[in-house]
Amino acid sequence: MLGPPPVAAEQIYRWTDDRGVTHYSSSPPADRVSKELDLGGAEAAPANNEAARQRVQRDIENANRMTAERRQREAASAARERQLREEARRRIERCGLARQQLGVLSRGGPVYSRDRAGNRVYLDDSERDQAIERARQEVREACVGVPQPAEREAAERAGRSLEQTARCLELRERLSELTRPGSRAAQSEVQQVRDAITRVCGRP
Repeated sequence: MLGPPPVAAEQIYRWTDDRGVTHYSSSPPADRVSKELDLGGAEAAPANNEAARQRVQRDIENANRMTAERRQREAASAARERQLREEARRRIERCGLARQQLGVLSRGGPVYSRDRAGNRVYLDDSERDQAIERARQEVREACVGVPQPAEREAAERAGRSLEQTARCLELRERLSELTRPGSRAAQSEVQQVRDAITRVCGRP
């Protein structure tokens, strides 16, 4: 009596991609070297067949675990790199602003801040000297490790931002004057100032 026909051996292929991640598949990849894992067919002893299956299962589980750990490390590394870039960007912007403020205080001409009501408060000589010293201290702290080209660019950006802010405040003050009760300003002039506020301030 003839026995049952032989059963084809079950095969799994193990291969590694360009990132070093191990994969398992029932067919070999066409573009890279793979290793054939023969699990054995009907001719193999049951114990050997089961042992082979268990070995492959352990390999698959280990590969999956290593892949998950690798992805976690890559995600953590990418998050850390983003954090470092953001910290560097903030440090450069802080340095540029400090350098710009020191330049404004060190130049001649009146310097003012604004109170809570938005009114100008001009600094006297003593207050100006104190502000200059604070600005110098801020430059010493903020600009450590910042390359000079990046510092100059950040200072220029800060200068443009400060100029835009000052211009925006001036336009809003002008609009307040034109629209206060009793004003005889023409509607066309009011509209021109409103349009300028939209252009400079980004919102009406």
